[in-house]
Parts: sequence; C-alpha cells; structure tokens
Amino acid sequence: MPIFITFEMQVFHPFTTLTEMNMDQPQTEAEFNKEKETDHKGQPVAPVGPPHHHSAKKHLKEYLQEGLMIFIAVMLGFFAEKVRENLSNKEKEHQYMTSYIRDLKDDSAKLNLAIQNNRYKSVMLDSLLMLSLKNLSEPDNRLRFYRYCKNFVGFYSEFKNNEATFLQLTNADGLRLIKKNHAADSIAKYAILLKDIYAAEKIYADAAGAAASASQEVLDYGMIYDSTYYKNGDFTNKFLPLLNNDTQKIKWLLNKIAFERLATDTYLAYLESLQPFQTGFIQFLENTYE
Repeated sequence: MPIFITFEMQVFHPFTTLTEMNMDQPQTEAEFNKEKETDHKGQPVAPVGPPHHHSAKKHLKEYLQEGLMIFIAVMLGFFAEKVRENLSNKEKEHQYMTSYIRDLKDDSAKLNLAIQNNRYKSVMLDSLLMLSLKNLSEPDNRLRFYRYCKNFVGFYSEFKNNEATFLQLTNADGLRLIKKNHAADSIAKYAILLKDIYAAEKIYADAAGAAASASQEVLDYGMIYDSTYYKNGDFTNKFLPLLNNDTQKIKWLLNKIAFERLATDTYLAYLESLQPFQTGFIQFLENTYE
C-alpha cells in the first residue's frame, strides 16, 4: 500500500515583519542592561561589575599594619623575656648576697680574734725586749726570758677571710648581677683592702719565722722534754742554761725579736683599719638585701 508523506510549508511574504513571523528580535543594549538589573520576578538585583582592586595606598597601609603588629608582638615577647630574666637575676643576686653576708660575719669573728691575739703578742714582745735590758744571768730573769721566747717569739695569728661566695661571684661572672646601691663597688673595695692585709701578713709571717730561727740558736728548747726543767706545761725553778752565751748571738736574737714586733704592729694596724669598714659593710648589705 503506498505511503504518502505530507509536507507543510510556510510561505513568507517579502514584506512580512519579524514580529509577524513570531521570531525574536535582537535586544538593544539598554534592554539588555535593564534585563540584567532585574531577576525573573522583576526585582532589581545588584549590578555585577568587574572585580574591584584596592588602590596602591590602601594596599601599603595594610602591609604597614601587619608589620606593626608583628613588631609589637616581637617587642612584647622581648620585654616578657627581659622581665623574666630580671626576676631571675634579682633572685640570684639576693641569694649571692645573703651567702656573702654570712661570709663577712665569719670574717668579722676571725678578724676580731686576730686583732686580739696580735695586740697581746705585741705587748708581750715589748715586755721581752724590756727584759733584755736586765741581767739575764739572774734565775728569775732567765726564766721569764725563756717563757716569753717560747710563747711569743715566732707566734703569729693571721686573718684569713672566707672567700667561698666571692669566688663564686668572680668565677661565674656573678658580679654583673650585683646592681643595688653600688654594692659591687663595695665588694671590690673590700677585696683591695684584703690584698693590703695579705701583703703585710707576708712580712709579719717572715719576721716571726726569722725570730723563731734565731731563738733556736740561743735557747735550749730540748729542756722542754726534761721534767726537771719543764713540767706540767711550765718551767720549773731550776736554773735554765743558754745554748749559746755569745753576746753577739743574743744581740742578734734580740734584733730579730724587735723586727718581729715591728712587723706585728704593722700587720695589726692593717687589721684594725679593716675593722670599721667591715662592720659598716655588713650593716650596709644587711639593710640593702635583708
């Protein structure tokens, strides 16, 4: 059976318009923009334009603000670290000075004892030199001469300071921690005064040793082990002979004793000059740190 295909053709008249032909016309630019400014319901919408770029001036301001914040953060961290370090240093300073004050008080007790002993020694050496002007062949004078020489010639009482804390301060660079009221300057001055004392002490000790050696060439100390001459810690009334009766030897001994007394008085003067400074120094540090 034959199949027939029907074609429907639409004939356009040459003068038929696009509207009459039911075809869309191209939009004008104004119509296009108006259509973009409303949604499907006819409501206005914000225009979409090209991306907005910040001006160069505003961009630089933001960088400056960020840099300033970083700088402030770094500085706050630095200040926090300095505060922590200062608190730690102050605590160490207080610990060092508390220990140093204890050492100074120990020094004060030793100094007082050394001054007392050397004052007594100086008086007794002076008595010995005065005795030498008398007749030493008389039993009583000879006995006193032996007793004075045995107990005071060559005797010395030295002052040694407690430098435990001071060595810690110097070896551990701890002096830089001492900040209060020029305390470090006072510590340095005290160290200088001690050096002067130790210089005088060497002469003092050498003089005592020389006098002791001279006395051994004149006096017979072996009699100390003879109970007929020496008993219960003192000489008996038995006449004590000299090891050497040479007048020049005795004079030489007395000369050594005289120099020992001079060295003792010099050393004593240094000790006595340290005492008021030491007392004030201790009081100053106690007021500052305790």
